[in-house]
Amino acid sequence: MAREGIRRWLGVALVAAMAACSRPVEPPRGAAGLAFGDPPPAGLVAVAVPLPDGVAGRLRFFTRPGPTETFFGIALAEPVLAFFEERFFSLSAALADPAAGPGLRERLTRAYGPGYCRHAAELAVCLWRAADVDMVLETPADGAPRFMVRHRPLAGLVAAAAGPDQAAGLESAPEPVRAPGR
Repeated sequence: MAREGIRRWLGVALVAAMAACSRPVEPPRGAAGLAFGDPPPAGLVAVAVPLPDGVAGRLRFFTRPGPTETFFGIALAEPVLAFFEERFFSLSAALADPAAGPGLRERLTRAYGPGYCRHAAELAVCLWRAADVDMVLETPADGAPRFMVRHRPLAGLVAAAAGPDQAAGLESAPEPVRAPGR
């Protein structure tokens, strides 16, 4: 009788321990030391980017001089930080070590499950979605992989402000955006 009670208690404890250890990883709340929605901090360097009229003056891009940023322990080279109406919503950067792409993909998959991936001869693109955050890893056949993390609700505001004909690329800003026809 006592053994049965101990077994039952151990079973409940094991299930509770497994449940405690299997909680999903929370989505990133920001990147580069900024929370999504934060204003641009001092020390950033503005990046001049021609923009459509709907977002000109409301969408700004910056870099941060100094040490390399990291995401999931992977060093990012020359990250571009995007702010809409003075609120941080996106970071885009090349990986400092091109060989780190598979490691970042593995870490994102371990944390958030398999990404939605599209593979072509020249480029593989994987998207992970966690709550209101998108994370994208682009791996070209040759060259450094690029990583982008964005806050989807703020990115949606950018797309809405730009209008349907101008929004492509602005809501994620993986690289400085060129004005149409340039």
